Amino acid sequence: FRTDGRLLLWAEQLRSVDLVGNITWYSGAAERWVSKPRSVLIAHMFNHQTHHRGQIHAMLTAAGVAAPLTDLFLMPEDGPWL
Repeated sequence: FRTDGRLLLWAEQLRSVDLVGNITWYSGAAERWVSKPRSVLIAHMFNHQTHHRGQIHAMLTAAGVAAPLTDLFLMPEDGPWL
């Protein structure tokens, strides 16, 4: 919940100018320098966390544990997505 809160606060403060330009880093996985648009990397960050949340949901289900509700249309109406 803390991480979600921090991400939400960060995303709410983003401005269009914050999405402009590239980020360059050395990728140990690719073993080379990589440069990608900042906007694409931010979208990827949110998409990638969705991937990992899906993995956790699958592991809980496989372990016989009821996973938390993830369908947005069934969540409380006071959520940040409205």
